[in-house]
Amino acid sequence: MLQRIYKSILLLTVLTVFCFGEWIVGDVIINGNNSISDRTIIKRMQQKPQSLINKSTPFSLIQLIEDLASIQSLYQSKGYYNTQAKIDSLEYDSLHSIVTVFIDIKEGSLITVDSITFSGKTFLSDEELIRLIPLNTGDPLDSQKIALSVISIRDTLNKSGFWYADVSYNSIVNTNDSIANVVFFTNQGPVVLAGDLRFNGFERVFPKVAERNLDFVKNQILTSDLIRRSTRKLYETGLFKTILIQPIDTLTVAPISDSVYLPLLIAVEEGSMLLLSGGGGYDSYEKLYISLLVGYKNLFGTGHRISTQGKLSSALKGAYLNYMFPWFFDRPLNGYVTAYIERQDQPSFKGLFNGGSVSLNGGWGWNNYFGSRIRLEHTQWIQEDPNVISPEDISHQSTIAIGGFLRKDTRNAILSPGTGLYASIFTEIAGPFLPHTNQFYKYEIDLRSYTTFKTRAFSISSAFFSGYVNGYASDKNEVPQQELFRPGFGAVRPVRGYKPEQVAPADAEGNAIGGKYTLIINFIEVRINIYRWIAGAIFIDAGRAFSELSDFSFSDLRWSAGPGLMADTPLGLLRVDYGIQLRRSPQARVLFSIGLPF
Repeated sequence: MLQRIYKSILLLTVLTVFCFGEWIVGDVIINGNNSISDRTIIKRMQQKPQSLINKSTPFSLIQLIEDLASIQSLYQSKGYYNTQAKIDSLEYDSLHSIVTVFIDIKEGSLITVDSITFSGKTFLSDEELIRLIPLNTGDPLDSQKIALSVISIRDTLNKSGFWYADVSYNSIVNTNDSIANVVFFTNQGPVVLAGDLRFNGFERVFPKVAERNLDFVKNQILTSDLIRRSTRKLYETGLFKTILIQPIDTLTVAPISDSVYLPLLIAVEEGSMLLLSGGGGYDSYEKLYISLLVGYKNLFGTGHRISTQGKLSSALKGAYLNYMFPWFFDRPLNGYVTAYIERQDQPSFKGLFNGGSVSLNGGWGWNNYFGSRIRLEHTQWIQEDPNVISPEDISHQSTIAIGGFLRKDTRNAILSPGTGLYASIFTEIAGPFLPHTNQFYKYEIDLRSYTTFKTRAFSISSAFFSGYVNGYASDKNEVPQQELFRPGFGAVRPVRGYKPEQVAPADAEGNAIGGKYTLIINFIEVRINIYRWIAGAIFIDAGRAFSELSDFSFSDLRWSAGPGLMADTPLGLLRVDYGIQLRRSPQARVLFSIGLPF
């Protein structure tokens, strides 16, 4: 019977090709599929119908037979063991050389899981194993869920140090009663303890750089979480392109003891040690801007980093010299020394400032960071617009400030956050017990959340920024102009759709001046990949800066919404947003920028 079918297929194929030329698939009509959608089935096939997305597919009976087998395999993976998929008919349009394919599916009965049992050696109880796996009794016999169950059990054992864990399964199917019994076989093996370290690929970087960033020590139980954290810390040094940390299997026979010591291989591929980055473009708030950074990140072979940076825009011109030294006094603390000179050209004042800072940063646990800083800033000169600020309100004094931050950051990367959270709080106090210097205190809170769905074609994000600064002691309520908050400048995000003077205190001539308190809410932003490196967005923003904290009112916030378009280019992520003011007489504004909005 099968030979007759294949002979018929071969004959029809020959007739199709030699008598009619090349045919293409016009449409695929599926009948009988109650459990799986047309779209899912067609996605599985090679013989796809014509559409805006799919180009014309040459028709092939041989490929269609393979597609039918693939459809049956799809159904079996969902628990339909007796599914039959066949060609119902083929309709030929000889005028346009198009074939319409009709497929008939007989799904058969669904096999469900009647029982789940566990066999073998493991420290996990049956109750704990049941909680680990996504498969439950009464579920369809889904091969994907079974595979995920195997992975979940194995990963849990790996996380506990059982690197030799072996997990398999067997499904006993009773087609008469449409039920199956699933048995998982588990052998956890011995727990692996960290042995000696073996290094590979270290040419310009000393191995001790890797050793001191490991989250485990010799004789410690080696878990997958410890290796993952160690790998991430090594990547964060910026010295390596690839990193591999894994136990070396030196055993010639299967271990029979409860624990085994294994050496650890730390293999890396070193990256470029030069620092060179730059950016430029047009930002609707700072206008034309250019930034360039040059440096070296592996002084003395120990990861010490030195760099110089220049910034140029209509509002800010600056030059910066930075030095970073890791592991301060053999402690996991990174030290930073910075010196700079800056000129600011704001609507309310112009000034030249120079100074520097010294800071120590570290971390604990997973994705948790802290830091402390001492900052000195000297005012070389400052000029104010007398129509905006009275001379007695301008501070010519120097600033000596002490500050610190706490931060949690679970993002994958700045430009590709994935699903994660960024939460930071920064506080600073200037001039305590130091007369003839600026005396003020400040705080900044920055919260951002990101949710990216599995396909990475769709993401939702939100953000919140709040900042407050005020004077104390001899300065009373006075704050240096360069310390005030200005939406769209520095750490304060803009409210898309508004000019700076529309979301900040303004002078009699309509020029924006800074405020002591600011609140910026990026209520929601939905990002959708459109085509490869092009993505679109829809956003809602709100915010404003206020002269005093007592002036704040939610009803005074400015709201905007609109679409955005971004392109991932070799120069960076270029972005344009069209913000529409949400008020009775709305205006719209185009905002150009580089990078994500938050």
